Amino acid sequence: MTIKTGNLQKWLFTLLVLCLGCNTQADDSRDMAAQIAAMEKFSFLEGHWQGEVTMHLADGSTSNHRSTDTISYLNNGTLLMIIGRKWAPGATANAPPVSEHTALINYDERVDRYDLRSYFSGDFASGVVEHVDQDGARWMIEAGGVQMRFHILNDGPDSWQEKAEMSTDGGKTWTPTMDISFVRGS
Repeated sequence: MTIKTGNLQKWLFTLLVLCLGCNTQADDSRDMAAQIAAMEKFSFLEGHWQGEVTMHLADGSTSNHRSTDTISYLNNGTLLMIIGRKWAPGATANAPPVSEHTALINYDERVDRYDLRSYFSGDFASGVVEHVDQDGARWMIEAGGVQMRFHILNDGPDSWQEKAEMSTDGGKTWTPTMDISFVRGS
């Protein structure tokens, strides 16, 4: 069989489109309604938040910072994105933040588990959400032999608190690292 160059290009392009189409179709085995329902448990966090952070330092002292979190749903409600920024004490409104993080949470209905991926300081860590309901949430991240545990306490429609702890001995002991009180921002 002889194929002219122009026809070969059309044939290869058609084959490529067909193959890409096969690989990009939705996975019908996933229960999107179950994912969305599970993710709605985080709805109390949705919005723009402003807060004061108290960092607990290794020497026993504390440091206070201004912080914001912007929390929103993506992908038709199946993914929660948290973007957090923290500013140095006394920083002006135009100052760049001293730290930023982004976290993504999704629910895998096949194994009944919330997964979390957090990106910070040019690195990332994976974790799991251990609990979520209308009163709050708790998640755990592990990176480099250090476990971080975060407790979210829902104070009502316009405020919530976050407390973070760290363990370097496999969870035998926990040390407070951060307390944040958030209020709904504009």
